[in-house]
Amino acid sequence: MPGAKRPRRKMVGAMKARMRWIRRSLYLALMWSASACALMPKADWASLGQAIRSRYPEVRHISTGEFASLLEKDIPPILDVRTADEFGISHLERARHVPNEASVIAALAGIERHQAIVVYCAVGYRSAQTADLLKRRGYVNAVNLEGSIFAWANEGRPVFRGIERVTEVHPYNDYWGKLLRKDHWPKQWRPQ
Repeated sequence: MPGAKRPRRKMVGAMKARMRWIRRSLYLALMWSASACALMPKADWASLGQAIRSRYPEVRHISTGEFASLLEKDIPPILDVRTADEFGISHLERARHVPNEASVIAALAGIERHQAIVVYCAVGYRSAQTADLLKRRGYVNAVNLEGSIFAWANEGRPVFRGIERVTEVHPYNDYWGKLLRKDHWPKQWRPQ
């Protein structure tokens, strides 16, 4: 039965090749994960602010205090660039939900390019990216809300679900959620 051994050898060879492929794939996934974590800023306000400013040096930032003062005088367009789930938990009053570039551009139809525009997200990274995009499109007074909705809520400032004032804010994920006071997490997501 010499012919019976050949298919078995082929099968063993194929299994070995598959195991090498799996090991290489796991190694590459591990290396990618490690490099992605190395590029991620620390989950503290100082490191995050520094990372955002170095990544988007042309973007102007407005503090939560400056934004609150601005709201007393004028209501600029306020753009929330978070996901629908995040926006559904809470948002800033009068914010327009614009989760992608097309909706950002559509929301600004009819807005003068010199008008102030405030952009926010959970911590300020995605909104800095959007403010940078707006700057490159000629909206010279697009600003990023520093610390975004997390800083705003942490300071006890109002957030809304529709027109109802609430205290909960979507924590985005466990990593960035460290920057949001735990009493602002929705009950079902609060750490035990």
